[in-house]
Amino acid sequence: NCKKNAADELDPKPIDPGKRRSSCADVPGWYDRDGPTWNCARYAYGSYCAWFGSGYRNFKKVANEACCVCGGGTSKGDGIGGCSSDKQCSICHSDCDKNDDCKGALECR
Repeated sequence: NCKKNAADELDPKPIDPGKRRSSCADVPGWYDRDGPTWNCARYAYGSYCAWFGSGYRNFKKVANEACCVCGGGTSKGDGIGGCSSDKQCSICHSDCDKNDDCKGALECR
């Protein structure tokens, strides 16, 4: 059982910014249940997403859902083809080129 230790920076190398999706935004104000220091910026270091990203739920989300660097987050502006979870749309348009670009029940058209 792994447990986070805020004082123990296990692997303080940040994720390569090139691996982040340009159309993604972290869920505003999100941090995990261990407090505000465990926000998306903190998860960008080392392997925190892999180690802790599916636990420590807060604000109904874990890091893997809330943080772009962990594969979550929300779409900026119109998002991927204008689809975003807050619009509840079911079809992506324009820059969506495969169904993996869409979240949930969205599909490319």
